[in-house]
Amino acid sequence: MKHPALSGHLLGADVIAETFTTAWRRLNDVPAGDGARLWLYGAARLRLHRAHKRLAKELNDLDIDLTTYGSRAVSLAEGRS
Repeated sequence: MKHPALSGHLLGADVIAETFTTAWRRLNDVPAGDGARLWLYGAARLRLHRAHKRLAKELNDLDIDLTTYGSRAVSLAEGRS
């Protein structure tokens, strides 16, 4: 069974959803104009970083070392045979 966080599409969708939810909640903190885009990029980057750290911890807790298996592990994680 594949871990949901290993799917890039699901992770990306979650990061986008969390970023815009945060922007909505903190609307008064989001700058106007082009600054809003930079604020959103920064917020998304932070969420993506946290998601990757969380996934790395989960994999570490499971005692899985993907580097041992190289590109084959990446292919399997992405759902390719």
